[in-house]
Amino acid sequence: WRGPEAPPKDYRAVKENLLKFINDYQPYVYIAGPITGIPSYNRAAFAEAECALRRIGYRVFNPTAPGPRYPDYDPEAPRENHLRRGIKELLECDVVFALEGYLHSFARIEVEMAKELGLPVFYEKYGFCVWALKRTHLLCRRTAKDNKLGFSRAQLVTFQRIADELDDG
Repeated sequence: WRGPEAPPKDYRAVKENLLKFINDYQPYVYIAGPITGIPSYNRAAFAEAECALRRIGYRVFNPTAPGPRYPDYDPEAPRENHLRRGIKELLECDVVFALEGYLHSFARIEVEMAKELGLPVFYEKYGFCVWALKRTHLLCRRTAKDNKLGFSRAQLVTFQRIADELDDG
């Protein structure tokens, strides 16, 4: 146990609850990136990102593919339909993952919207290895905010401190 306060008396129970929470919680990631004007709508880049993110435990919204909520996805539908669909999903997500080239597309606006909504935004150029650490960040931030597992005030302060340190790092 690291930190200024002594470990809680129920440390094992807290640890077990936290591990269960980590295993059960799957952040919802919105992939933002260039689509219009790129061959095959940049599906390969989106699919690669989706695959990597799912492998490390995320639920993913890929705007270039059908999904459980959009089984009738049509890549040839009017652009406005795709923008509406994307914005709806952006409002539901926990975090945004920006692909290379996002600055030269509508994805730039999605990233700015996410920042305005207070969502964390991570960038492909920093690599997927960052996501293991960032998942810890999301869990600490969510736990400090929701406290669904009944942690003590001192424990919540610790979670908040960890999340803040990860924000700075």
